[in-house]
Amino acid sequence: MAAKRVCFIVDGGFVRKRFKFLSPSTLFSGPFLLDYCRKHLRQDEELLRVFFYDAEPFSQKLLHPLTDMTIDYSQTTVAKEAHALFESLRKTPHVVLRLGFLTWNRRWKASWDNTVKPILMGTRDLAANPLVPSEKRGIAPELTQKAVDVYLGLDIASISIRKTADVLVILAGDSDIAPVVRCAREEGLQVRLDSLWQNIRPELEQELDEVVTFTCKPALVHPGARPGRLTRDEDGEYPCGTTGPAKP
Repeated sequence: MAAKRVCFIVDGGFVRKRFKFLSPSTLFSGPFLLDYCRKHLRQDEELLRVFFYDAEPFSQKLLHPLTDMTIDYSQTTVAKEAHALFESLRKTPHVVLRLGFLTWNRRWKASWDNTVKPILMGTRDLAANPLVPSEKRGIAPELTQKAVDVYLGLDIASISIRKTADVLVILAGDSDIAPVVRCAREEGLQVRLDSLWQNIRPELEQELDEVVTFTCKPALVHPGARPGRLTRDEDGEYPCGTTGPAKP
């Protein structure tokens, strides 16, 4: 009997943030992602493709709203790390990189209590008490991600309709994908979700065959952290690799 073909659908922004929280010392890269995906493969399965969805880093030059200094966001640490990751993914076998883009809403976001409120209330004079680097970084342009969700949904629909794969393993946590996941199951694919211990909403959970992860519970990494509702068997004895029961 031929092995079942498995495609992975990876929400890059979500997965990067979750691994940074669950495993702060991990260097997230193309080979690391491929190794993690292979942990999901079962005895009768083979990896076909890993689709990774993210957005190109913001690269405009903007005037800081408080300091009037020009900031080149293409030279920030965040942008450089993103470019390094994308280059690593491009060089990794079986990985397909799908990149959207970020747009600026002409608004800024900031830490209200520590930075903005004292300035607006007149209790802090910037001339006498200028912003330190950490506070400047805390005031950032408000960005909106474009095209990424469209690419993700189209690929799931295409894989399902063309029967490119037999199994979809989705690394994501957004319930917005529920309709296209329903489409995949209706076309006969088995769908498993790895939400990396992120809470998942009922409308997404009901469309899944299984929920599985190979990361440790947040409480084991961050004592006192509130654990997410990963599976229907939260009290199981598999804290670093647990599976929810398949639906009949």
